[in-house]
Amino acid sequence: MLENNYRPKLLILEYNPFLPIDIALSCPNTQILNNKPSNKKVFGASFLAMDSLAKIYGYKLIHVSGFCNLFYIRNEYANLFTSPDINIELTDSKEKVIEFIRLYCQDGFEPSWMNEKSLTGNDIKYFEKV
Repeated sequence: MLENNYRPKLLILEYNPFLPIDIALSCPNTQILNNKPSNKKVFGASFLAMDSLAKIYGYKLIHVSGFCNLFYIRNEYANLFTSPDINIELTDSKEKVIEFIRLYCQDGFEPSWMNEKSLTGNDIKYFEKV
């Protein structure tokens, strides 16, 4: 979409909150794609990967919502918004996810990855640096 010069005012990107926020990682690592991971937290891309991509195309982070949604506005409107602190907004622990569910989700809702173990070094191999 962005490579084809389509530039919406608002861009919403999903990231993986269980990956380190200071490393640009993307899944899947095509070299090991045939070896499917068992951990449901092995998906998507890290915050830094998505944030870097948005910045390349002229977008500024203005909001973080839910477990993993990043809201970006085109730079021409950026002065109308303040940037959130990803370190505060990050739902990277089970406690933060439970609190978010309590506040904002329907009774009985539980993400499919809720009870998965934390990502390990073995899980990280499914991602590639971008």
